[in-house]
Amino acid sequence: IEQIFNQALQVYQSSSTTSIYLRKYDVSIELEISGDNIKVSSSYTLCFVNPYKIDYTFKRKPMLQTGVQYDTYTWKNIVYQGKSCNEYVRNYPQHEQQTPNNNYLFKSGIEVPLVKEHAESVLHYSSEYVTEAANFFNTFRFWHYCKMFSIDVRLVGPEADKYKIQWEVFLSTNRKNSNFERNVHCDEPKHVSLSDHGWVFPSDGYVITINKIV
Repeated sequence: IEQIFNQALQVYQSSSTTSIYLRKYDVSIELEISGDNIKVSSSYTLCFVNPYKIDYTFKRKPMLQTGVQYDTYTWKNIVYQGKSCNEYVRNYPQHEQQTPNNNYLFKSGIEVPLVKEHAESVLHYSSEYVTEAANFFNTFRFWHYCKMFSIDVRLVGPEADKYKIQWEVFLSTNRKNSNFERNVHCDEPKHVSLSDHGWVFPSDGYVITINKIV
């Protein structure tokens, strides 16, 4: 609990000292079941607004479970302002791969410096990996204010009917008692779409998992 609190505090402090915010955060996640494994294909679109032209670098550094998830994780189709920028993928040397949990490692990340002269910057990127279906867990915590977000998750493949999507949206402490303009579309059990067109605060976020249907 203390570790989660400290992470949330760092996110809040970071967002409070910059003027960057997200106008839009869209993610599409396709989950292809094959036996006991699942292929996870994710596509992201982020629209950053930088009204005061500050220096800022977007960083994404996923922790990966050792084994098949670590071995298969790849970045794809990184595009910034309409231009391919796969050179912003950073592969970490062994001494930089350690995480607080020995079962997880940092393999690679992306670091994209935003052009501060652009009032708005659009970044697209995708990732792909394979993991055990029982271990699939996707979570995200917003690090800046976000004007609107949408998440679309689909189970695909001939064995998709054996599973159902589970999801949860969590709010930072200062929003526990506030109204949350959330729209949810569920085509159970294989499709869930979440969207919020009100402001999302730093430390708000979501969790996506799947459960096997008994």
